[in-house]
Amino acid sequence: MIHPVVSTMDFRGFVEKYGEATTRSALTMAVGRIRGIITEKVARATSTGGICILSMDELRCDVASVAHVLNDFPFSREEKDVLLAKAWEIVGPR
Repeated sequence: MIHPVVSTMDFRGFVEKYGEATTRSALTMAVGRIRGIITEKVARATSTGGICILSMDELRCDVASVAHVLNDFPFSREEKDVLLAKAWEIVGPR
């Protein structure tokens, strides 16, 4: 099977390349980490009267920590972007 070019890979192409089990495992880890970060930020805002101030450095660390949970998988940077976009779609407001 020939896989799509990574730079134009959509989520379906990602699943075709890595399989459902690997995709599900990676996606579960990414979604869990994103939800953990959100929970932490909401708790911090709650403890300060509903105000949460984030620095750019803190946001960079959060992004890096989400990407870091995917380091055990054989994904390229572009593939991580595809997976993380899907994770944010899952976590996003409904």
